[in-house]
Amino acid sequence: SQILPRGNIWELDAEIPTEVAAIHDPFGNAVHTALVDSLVGNTVLITGCGPIGIIAAAIAKKAGASKVFASDLNDYRLDLAKKMGADKVYKVGRDDVVAGVLKETHGLGADVLLEMAGHPSSINDGLKALRKGGWAALLGLPASPVEVDLADQVIFKGIKIYGINGRRMFDNWYMMQALLRGGLDLTPMITHRFKFEEFEQAFELAISGNSGKIILYP
Repeated sequence: SQILPRGNIWELDAEIPTEVAAIHDPFGNAVHTALVDSLVGNTVLITGCGPIGIIAAAIAKKAGASKVFASDLNDYRLDLAKKMGADKVYKVGRDDVVAGVLKETHGLGADVLLEMAGHPSSINDGLKALRKGGWAALLGLPASPVEVDLADQVIFKGIKIYGINGRRMFDNWYMMQALLRGGLDLTPMITHRFKFEEFEQAFELAISGNSGKIILYP
């Protein structure tokens, strides 16, 4: 057996529920993406409402965003995003995300883009919906190279782009703890619970997209 160095261990506050501790991995990704720059008073567009994107909606509101928009293909995930703090949601394929965000921001565009999907259309729609001088954090991983109009959507708009990879580990830990101490409630993200021997059913549900985070119990 091996003993971990104490420096590798982060001790959570005793009042943090065990189930919330179990989803600290996506929580950490969401914190890194959403808080790489300032959100205070800004309008935020989140493209892609997987668990990380949905948690990012809650973080954005807690961190002072004035309004949060979210887009996805899945109605269940969009409903969950609204429960977690999104003010307006757009269903890809039904709603015009760019037009919707421009309308909500009086033609200016969102101040911030948090790109979680990695799909070419979501990346391009997100950049088109981003205002001049805004900033974007890209976490979603495209399956293949993506074509973007750098002149129109990046250079002439003067936007700042952050690529999100890995963690600012200790900074993230402190920010996560501070958010939870400040009242950030992640429990709505945990939508289903299964016994460990029911793992196949749990994975099928997760693959369907009609869930938040799923907890397996021994």
